[in-house]
Amino acid sequence: MDLDRVFHQHAVTWIKSINVVIYFMFKFVITQKEGELRLVGGACQLQGRIEIFHSGIWGTVCDNGFGYNDAVVVCRQLGSSSWTNVQFYTSADGVGQIWLDGLACSGTETELSRCGHSGWDNHNCNHNADVGVWCFDASDGDLRIIGGADSGRLEIYHINSWGTICDDHFTKYNAVVACRQLGLRSTNAAFYTAGNGKGMIWLDEVNCTRTAAGLDMCRHLGWGIHNCGHSEDVGVRCYGGFETFTGDLRLVEGDTPRDGRLEVYYNAQWGTVCDDDFDIVDARVACRQLRYRPQAKRSRISARAECIAQHAAL
Repeated sequence: MDLDRVFHQHAVTWIKSINVVIYFMFKFVITQKEGELRLVGGACQLQGRIEIFHSGIWGTVCDNGFGYNDAVVVCRQLGSSSWTNVQFYTSADGVGQIWLDGLACSGTETELSRCGHSGWDNHNCNHNADVGVWCFDASDGDLRIIGGADSGRLEIYHINSWGTICDDHFTKYNAVVACRQLGLRSTNAAFYTAGNGKGMIWLDEVNCTRTAAGLDMCRHLGWGIHNCGHSEDVGVRCYGGFETFTGDLRLVEGDTPRDGRLEVYYNAQWGTVCDDDFDIVDARVACRQLRYRPQAKRSRISARAECIAQHAAL
């Protein structure tokens, strides 16, 4: 046996393996860019604690002086298509590095790191002051809470604008539906008269069943029809635990929160749905029930259901 040849072959194989490892390590490192942002721990893709990447480490941002213009810049940098609809709050749940404090954005910057601030790692706060944002990539029927992360005045999106909801005959079931639609806790959901809204009053006399998929799918007087003023704007408190009802849907193992294998909840367990006769109309109904824009592709989910386009749920 030619030992030199065997040694040469093993050496070449070893070098190729090392090159592959280095390539993937390098590729992983460079995917995180200086000043890149991410949102952590939120109920949806565009909600959560703000973290910024600096010197190879993710770190949080303090809420000291954090305001609307700062939130606008965060949502713009994250690619929200509706970054003027923003909400910020104290997340207070981070760990590790705290990178920024005293932010002073004008609102026109394209990246948070280009805003005025106290300097990297120069702060007088702890993780109890970590700030979070909610970027509303809004579509008709979407909800938001004004005043807190899980409690505040309830607003609904319709015809390209946010508006309030009257408290006339508002019920606990309505509050449960609103909290579930927002992806928040709902077993101890409650409602109250928040008032102090402005602009449109979109809904009045809302009447939901406990398992409705969204507040806009409940009975009401009609969009913009009401007999109340902003002193009667309703608010909700989303407390307790998370609930799952028969017929609820979820997407599993997708590349993003908006795609994946379709599963339905029945008899206290999650199960899949066969693709026999499943078509684009069924996919759109599923997306509508999941509160996503109905632009689904059948190939990304599988199911068997006989639906027509106006159905609100599978």
